[in-house]
Amino acid sequence: MHATGARVYSDSAGFRLTSTGKLSAELLPPHNLSQVLQQVALRLTTDVSLLAGTNLEDMFVYYEMAKVQAYASPSEIRLTIRLPLRGADSDEFVQDRTLTYL
Repeated sequence: MHATGARVYSDSAGFRLTSTGKLSAELLPPHNLSQVLQQVALRLTTDVSLLAGTNLEDMFVYYEMAKVQAYASPSEIRLTIRLPLRGADSDEFVQDRTLTYL
């Protein structure tokens, strides 16, 4: 998120949740997360897939499973979001493959 193009967040609850490694719906609302995941899904290799769908009703899975780190500078805040991926041939998580989105 660039400070010049992003809305300013006055509620610090989202940042407090992020500081625990959890993804906050206040910082990345479900609609925005869904749009991001739709774009990411198009770029995944065929041997992996997202954990759930990209519809709004599926977003709770990603909020629960995501590991987040925030990096701040005087002009921007960047979130690194890591999600486990599902192997194409199983319902198991692929342990050595995670999706990292900056």
